[in-house]
Amino acid sequence: MSQFLAVFTPRRWTVLATLREAGPLTVAELARRVKRDYKNVHGDIEKLREWRAVVKDEQGRIHAPYAEIVVQVRLPQQQAA
Repeated sequence: MSQFLAVFTPRRWTVLATLREAGPLTVAELARRVKRDYKNVHGDIEKLREWRAVVKDEQGRIHAPYAEIVVQVRLPQQQAA
């Protein structure tokens, strides 16, 4: 869970939401829309691609193919008393 929270930061959720609303964008256009530096958005996209939350098409545009991300966390089982 800690890895998930380290990757899916509030700024990266904004990136994902923007891609879902706008459709495929270049990283430069995405950076303009979220009003952030290109280099930082590019880094965010690379991290999200590692987790397969975004994909790049043949034209080099990025899009978020999923409408939702579901996280299931299992808690440790209780020890018998």
